[in-house]
Amino acid sequence: MRQEKIRSCEYAKELFRTAIDSNERATKETADNLRVDTRIGFLRGLVAKQRRAGCVEEMKYTAQRLVTLYQQRNQKHLERSAGDELATAVQNLQLQLDFGYLYLSMGDLDAARGLAPKIIQQIRAAKWRPSLEFESAAVILARMGRDEEAFEIVNRYDQFFETRPESKEDRSNTHFWIYRVSFLAAVAEAQAEAGHKEAARATLRRAVEKARGTPVTRLTEVYGERGTEVNGKLEIIGEGEALQSAGAMNIVWHAARIDETALALEAFELASPLANKTASTREMIHALVRKGKIATAQKLLDRFQCSSRAIVEGLLDRQDWAGALQADEAYQKSSCCERECDLYEGGSVDWADLGKARTFVQGEARALAWARNQSKFYKVYALLGVVDALVNKNKAAIGKNRGRLDNCVERVTPHGRPDAARGVQPGLRGLDGETPGCAGLCGGRTRDHDLPRALTPRKSAVL
Repeated sequence: MRQEKIRSCEYAKELFRTAIDSNERATKETADNLRVDTRIGFLRGLVAKQRRAGCVEEMKYTAQRLVTLYQQRNQKHLERSAGDELATAVQNLQLQLDFGYLYLSMGDLDAARGLAPKIIQQIRAAKWRPSLEFESAAVILARMGRDEEAFEIVNRYDQFFETRPESKEDRSNTHFWIYRVSFLAAVAEAQAEAGHKEAARATLRRAVEKARGTPVTRLTEVYGERGTEVNGKLEIIGEGEALQSAGAMNIVWHAARIDETALALEAFELASPLANKTASTREMIHALVRKGKIATAQKLLDRFQCSSRAIVEGLLDRQDWAGALQADEAYQKSSCCERECDLYEGGSVDWADLGKARTFVQGEARALAWARNQSKFYKVYALLGVVDALVNKNKAAIGKNRGRLDNCVERVTPHGRPDAARGVQPGLRGLDGETPGCAGLCGGRTRDHDLPRALTPRKSAVL
């Protein structure tokens, strides 16, 4: 088993190296800052994939590259903010937070805990206007099980903004009404990841009540209204309702990610149908589908008057191939809503998984016909999905036939008597008197078994 893991990691190493080269070529022409940020985002995802694959050495190598990039980026920021004490303090805190998230993604809690005292010290000494780095610090500390310090940071953020007056001329305070609840929801998710389920549930409840207490009327009086387009029509929503909805949808996002669907649905009710947040809706639908609540997921889409492939994605993740195809057919036929509720047009559905589903449910011929009918970009992934399904089907068929042969074949001597000619090497003979798999050396008594050959998918299918 260990050797198999090593072989798979060697193969994965080759694929990871190819992916890194492709990423570097793709970002070669971009600006320096964007290129660094793009590489950092890519390598973060690569660390997670390598950890899931069990390729520890490759993960450590990628992590070291990330550390170098973080340090280089921090150095450039410090050079630009030379003489600005507050900006320097923020950048140094951000570097510690970057390291903290990296160690957590690697599963190295000891290394992350080693950063906690420095992060707490820098937050307590902060003299700047609190921003998203406060949320990041609170989340990292909660993930380490240091809830008391995490809530100290959340409360400090609240205290700063609660003392500031609302003004139509200064809209910088508006985001506070979103983050005051989303910070709590993010801490709740971190608590759940640390194994503190009850504490996470209590924190989510606190976030929902905080969102419910948003002074909607007063905020609309101060900041006015905004327009949003729904099904081709311009709809008007008060700023207070929009801010409450945005905070509620952030709760939905975090609650759905830890399968707290009851609290997520409660937060959903606080959000205006005009203020749908695509990522949160998708995450919520996936959580409902994981629990088999397809009808509830569809009601949410109906409430926001939009179409989405999120149900299809969730069913594919569950490997409910027939259900996914039915949901996809319903999506294709849907004409109720012009509003698109997916992150990307046509959804974030994995076309390889769709190809796999069609192969398992409809058969190879129909699946291939469907795959060849897709656009140039999706066709490759659809065909790879078909190939992957055929490999799985063929492996199962080979295993099944091998089991039958093991049950049917008896060991006999060349004379057909098991007890005869002791010391003579016995041969294999099937019940029908023919010898399977003897490659034409059986005096004409051969039989071609119609065992399907396993297809080998292209390397890109693994990525």
